[in-house]
Amino acid sequence: MRAIERFSYVSVRENLAKNQLSAAVSKPIEVVADPTLLLNSNDYSPLGEKVKVPKEPYLFMYTLTVQKFYVDTAKEMARRLGVKCIIAPCYQYSRYGAPKGLTYSISPDRLVALARGAKYVLAGSFHGTVMGVMFKKPFLSLREQVDEYESRPAALLKRIGCNNRLVNPTTSLDEMEALLRTEVDEEVYDKLAQFRTNSLSWLKEAVGQ
Repeated sequence: MRAIERFSYVSVRENLAKNQLSAAVSKPIEVVADPTLLLNSNDYSPLGEKVKVPKEPYLFMYTLTVQKFYVDTAKEMARRLGVKCIIAPCYQYSRYGAPKGLTYSISPDRLVALARGAKYVLAGSFHGTVMGVMFKKPFLSLREQVDEYESRPAALLKRIGCNNRLVNPTTSLDEMEALLRTEVDEEVYDKLAQFRTNSLSWLKEAVGQ
């Protein structure tokens, strides 16, 4: 921790990390946006332009695990909403051994293209959550269990005022469906834009620009 005291500026991405560091160092610590959030949706436009996505409406889920809760929820929501279901990635399997309906691995351009083209987005990860918010999709951020601490997705959603989109196995399927059938409030995007602006301003000052 003594090494941190040598820095003029210190930043973290969540309040949890700020609280942990603040207890050990005397330096002021700033919470700034994850690098993926320092861009806006237009900045992402060139990425994935050449990737073909389904023409029919689909639900896209980006998850780092294929735990039953994630897969079953995605398939059930797609069924209820009457759309195609695309789930990626599936790191545990080879492309030939992956269960039907799961995509093995995914490139950044394909991730952006599939999220941007989706009618609905489900996320089993922080960056899946970012994609849902970034492209203004009706989305849900799934957790395998009730948060006992402020996870990265929870911290982001709380900051921008839509933590009701964070769901877990105690959330009913009817409630999940209702959320997906409801557009995210514009106020959420205003808060995200302000968080981005504040973060960029602090980072520019920190690097002397």
